[in-house]
Amino acid sequence: MIMNEWIRSGIPALTLIVVIVSSILTYLTIGDLRSDIVELKVDVGILKDRSNRGGSIDSSKSTEPSS
Repeated sequence: MIMNEWIRSGIPALTLIVVIVSSILTYLTIGDLRSDIVELKVDVGILKDRSNRGGSIDSSKSTEPSS
């Protein structure tokens, strides 16, 4: 009988602990993804800035209108 009472009280407690731990890990993962996205945006901005300066031959050809 003691095991049945422990299982009845232990399963909800374990479920709550698992939910809390998984939500914390999800929050940390989303934080890492956000920082990666910010880094990618900065990298893309640098690449766009370089191409606007004429660093690439292909980008200067594509911006000129063909007539």
